[in-house]
Amino acid sequence: MGTSLAALLIMAVFFTGVILMYRTTLAGNVAVSSAIREASNDAVDRTRTNLRVIGLSTSECRIVIDIQNNGSIAISNPQDMDVIATMDTFQGVLEARRFQYDVTAAVNSWSLTIDEDIYPFEPSVLNPGESGILTISWPLTAVTPPPALGYGEARAVTIGTANGSTADYAPPRGMLMTPCVP
Repeated sequence: MGTSLAALLIMAVFFTGVILMYRTTLAGNVAVSSAIREASNDAVDRTRTNLRVIGLSTSECRIVIDIQNNGSIAISNPQDMDVIATMDTFQGVLEARRFQYDVTAAVNSWSLTIDEDIYPFEPSVLNPGESGILTISWPLTAVTPPPALGYGEARAVTIGTANGSTADYAPPRGMLMTPCVP
Protein backbone atom coordinates (compact mmCIF):
# COMPACT_ATOMS: atom_id res chain seq x y z
CA MET A 1 0.00 0.00 0.00
CA GLY A 2 2.79 2.44 0.88
CA THR A 3 4.57 1.75 -2.39
CA SER A 4 1.42 2.34 -4.39
CA LEU A 5 0.80 5.61 -2.62
CA ALA A 6 4.38 6.76 -3.22
CA ALA A 7 4.16 5.79 -6.90
CA LEU A 8 0.85 7.65 -7.21
CA LEU A 9 2.37 10.77 -5.65
CA ILE A 10 5.41 10.61 -7.96
CA MET A 11 3.15 10.23 -10.98
CA ALA A 12 1.00 13.21 -9.86
CA VAL A 13 4.10 15.41 -9.51
CA PHE A 14 5.38 14.19 -12.90
CA PHE A 15 2.10 14.91 -14.71
CA THR A 16 1.76 18.32 -13.03
CA GLY A 17 5.27 19.20 -14.25
CA VAL A 18 4.46 18.02 -17.79
CA ILE A 19 1.24 20.05 -17.88
CA LEU A 20 3.01 23.19 -16.60
CA MET A 21 5.81 22.79 -19.16
CA TYR A 22 3.24 22.31 -21.92
CA ARG A 23 1.34 25.48 -20.93
CA THR A 24 4.58 27.49 -20.75
CA THR A 25 5.70 26.23 -24.16
CA LEU A 26 2.27 26.92 -25.61
CA ALA A 27 2.24 30.50 -24.25
CA GLY A 28 5.72 31.10 -25.69
CA ASN A 29 4.74 29.71 -29.08
CA VAL A 30 1.62 31.88 -29.19
CA ALA A 31 3.68 34.99 -28.34
CA VAL A 32 6.30 34.21 -31.01
CA SER A 33 3.60 33.40 -33.56
CA SER A 34 1.85 36.72 -32.87
CA ALA A 35 5.13 38.63 -33.21
CA ILE A 36 5.92 36.93 -36.52
CA ARG A 37 2.43 37.69 -37.84
CA GLU A 38 2.72 41.34 -36.80
CA ALA A 39 6.18 41.67 -38.40
CA SER A 40 4.82 40.15 -41.59
CA ASN A 41 1.90 42.58 -41.64
CA ASP A 42 4.27 45.52 -41.08
CA ALA A 43 6.48 44.33 -43.95
CA VAL A 44 3.44 44.11 -46.24
CA ASP A 45 2.41 47.65 -45.24
CA ARG A 46 5.92 48.93 -45.98
CA THR A 47 5.87 47.37 -49.45
CA ARG A 48 2.45 48.91 -50.15
CA THR A 49 3.63 52.38 -49.04
CA ASN A 50 5.33 54.36 -51.79
CA LEU A 51 5.90 58.00 -50.94
CA ARG A 52 7.78 59.79 -53.74
CA VAL A 53 9.50 63.18 -53.76
CA ILE A 54 8.68 64.88 -57.06
CA GLY A 55 10.64 68.08 -56.60
CA LEU A 56 12.35 70.38 -54.14
CA SER A 57 12.80 74.13 -54.09
CA THR A 58 14.03 76.63 -51.56
CA SER A 59 12.57 79.95 -50.63
CA GLU A 60 13.19 82.38 -47.83
CA CYS A 61 13.75 80.23 -44.70
CA ARG A 62 11.93 77.26 -46.21
CA ILE A 63 12.54 74.04 -48.07
CA VAL A 64 9.46 73.25 -50.16
CA ILE A 65 9.05 69.61 -51.22
CA ASP A 66 6.44 68.28 -53.65
CA ILE A 67 5.47 64.76 -52.58
CA GLN A 68 3.14 62.17 -54.04
CA ASN A 69 1.64 59.02 -52.55
CA ASN A 70 2.08 56.36 -55.25
CA GLY A 71 1.33 53.46 -52.90
CA SER A 72 -1.90 51.87 -51.79
CA ILE A 73 -1.74 52.93 -48.12
CA ALA A 74 -3.12 56.29 -46.97
CA ILE A 75 -0.76 58.40 -44.88
CA SER A 76 -2.97 59.79 -42.14
CA ASN A 77 -0.65 60.38 -39.21
CA PRO A 78 1.95 63.03 -40.10
CA GLN A 79 2.86 63.52 -36.43
CA ASP A 80 4.38 60.01 -36.52
CA MET A 81 6.50 60.74 -39.59
CA ASP A 82 10.19 61.68 -39.63
CA VAL A 83 11.53 64.45 -41.83
CA ILE A 84 15.30 64.89 -41.97
CA ALA A 85 16.99 67.55 -44.10
CA THR A 86 20.68 68.03 -44.77
CA MET A 87 22.02 71.48 -45.61
CA ASP A 88 25.46 72.69 -46.57
CA THR A 89 25.70 75.84 -44.48
CA PHE A 90 28.95 76.86 -46.22
CA GLN A 91 30.72 76.90 -42.88
CA GLY A 92 32.71 73.74 -43.58
CA VAL A 93 30.13 71.20 -42.40
CA LEU A 94 26.97 69.54 -43.59
CA GLU A 95 24.21 69.98 -41.04
CA ALA A 96 21.47 67.33 -40.80
CA ARG A 97 18.40 68.04 -38.71
CA ARG A 98 15.27 66.15 -37.82
CA PHE A 99 12.18 68.31 -37.75
CA GLN A 100 8.98 67.86 -35.76
CA TYR A 101 5.53 68.09 -37.36
CA ASP A 102 3.53 71.25 -36.70
CA VAL A 103 0.22 72.12 -38.37
CA THR A 104 1.00 75.85 -38.27
CA ALA A 105 4.47 75.51 -39.90
CA ALA A 106 6.25 77.06 -36.93
CA VAL A 107 9.98 77.75 -36.99
CA ASN A 108 12.17 74.60 -37.01
CA SER A 109 9.26 72.33 -37.92
CA TRP A 110 7.53 70.93 -40.98
CA SER A 111 3.97 70.90 -42.24
CA LEU A 112 2.00 69.13 -44.94
CA THR A 113 -0.47 70.96 -47.17
CA ILE A 114 -2.93 69.09 -49.39
CA ASP A 115 -4.92 71.20 -51.86
CA GLU A 116 -8.55 70.97 -50.72
CA ASP A 117 -9.81 72.10 -54.14
CA ILE A 118 -8.18 69.12 -55.86
CA TYR A 119 -8.62 66.56 -53.04
CA PRO A 120 -11.72 67.72 -51.07
CA PHE A 121 -12.69 64.50 -49.31
CA GLU A 122 -9.95 64.05 -46.71
CA PRO A 123 -7.84 67.22 -46.69
CA SER A 124 -5.63 66.06 -43.82
CA VAL A 125 -4.88 62.59 -45.25
CA LEU A 126 -2.48 61.89 -48.11
CA ASN A 127 -4.47 59.17 -49.85
CA PRO A 128 -3.11 56.93 -52.63
CA GLY A 129 -2.69 58.92 -55.84
CA GLU A 130 -2.73 62.29 -54.09
CA SER A 131 0.08 64.82 -53.87
CA GLY A 132 0.89 67.55 -51.40
CA ILE A 133 3.44 70.15 -50.39
CA LEU A 134 5.71 69.44 -47.44
CA THR A 135 7.28 72.63 -46.11
CA ILE A 136 10.29 72.65 -43.78
CA SER A 137 10.91 75.87 -41.87
CA TRP A 138 14.67 76.16 -41.37
CA PRO A 139 15.65 79.74 -40.51
CA LEU A 140 19.03 80.94 -41.69
CA THR A 141 19.98 84.28 -40.27
CA ALA A 142 21.86 86.84 -42.32
CA VAL A 143 25.58 87.15 -41.68
CA THR A 144 27.48 90.35 -42.40
CA PRO A 145 29.34 90.14 -44.69
CA PRO A 146 27.47 87.31 -46.44
CA PRO A 147 29.36 84.08 -47.19
CA ALA A 148 30.99 84.01 -50.62
CA LEU A 149 28.98 81.01 -51.82
CA GLY A 150 25.61 81.86 -50.29
CA TYR A 151 23.71 81.03 -47.16
CA GLY A 152 22.78 77.39 -47.47
CA GLU A 153 22.29 74.67 -50.02
CA ALA A 154 19.82 71.82 -49.69
CA ARG A 155 21.69 68.53 -50.14
CA ALA A 156 19.29 65.75 -49.12
CA VAL A 157 15.87 65.11 -47.66
CA THR A 158 14.59 61.89 -46.10
CA ILE A 159 10.93 61.38 -45.29
CA GLY A 160 9.98 58.38 -43.16
CA THR A 161 6.41 57.20 -42.70
CA ALA A 162 5.04 55.70 -39.50
CA ASN A 163 5.30 52.14 -40.85
CA GLY A 164 9.03 52.47 -41.65
CA SER A 165 8.91 53.19 -45.37
CA THR A 166 11.24 56.01 -46.46
CA ALA A 167 11.63 58.32 -49.41
CA ASP A 168 15.01 59.92 -50.07
CA TYR A 169 15.75 62.80 -52.41
CA ALA A 170 18.97 64.56 -53.31
CA PRO A 171 18.22 67.75 -55.24
CA PRO A 172 20.48 69.06 -57.97
CA ARG A 173 23.24 71.43 -56.88
CA GLY A 174 22.45 75.11 -56.58
CA MET A 175 19.34 75.03 -54.37
CA LEU A 176 20.49 78.00 -52.27
CA MET A 177 18.40 79.42 -49.47
CA THR A 178 18.13 83.11 -48.79
CA PRO A 179 18.33 84.37 -45.21
CA CYS A 180 15.18 85.10 -43.27
CA VAL A 181 13.90 88.65 -43.27
CA PRO A 182 13.00 89.73 -39.74
